Amino acid sequence: MKGATQESETIGALFSQLIDDANQVLRAEVNVYKASAFERVAMARAGLIKLAVGAALLFCALLLLLLGCLLALAQLIGPLLAGLALAAGSTIIGLVFLMSGKKNVALTLEGKLGTPLTEVEEKLP
Repeated sequence: MKGATQESETIGALFSQLIDDANQVLRAEVNVYKASAFERVAMARAGLIKLAVGAALLFCALLLLLLGCLLALAQLIGPLLAGLALAAGSTIIGLVFLMSGKKNVALTLEGKLGTPLTEVEEKLP
């Protein structure tokens, strides 16, 4: 009988050790995924900052280009007509871009445009 209790204690100890080891492995895996997620967020944040700075600089360049066009047109057709012509042209171009972007976003959300997110995630390191 004493051998049976030692064997059951040993089996109980083994199961206890197995549960502890499984807990440690699970926690280690969670920590790896957390670290990976934080690294991706940091990389994305740096990329978004660069995108914002680039967009701001391009916007300034566009404003300077429009100002140059306005000054050149003002000499040919007068300041009022030059301002109206540039405003109308810029409005039309802006509306075309907005409508195109809205269509692309709608198609992407419907899954008809672009790569599905699961395929993108599979390609990530």
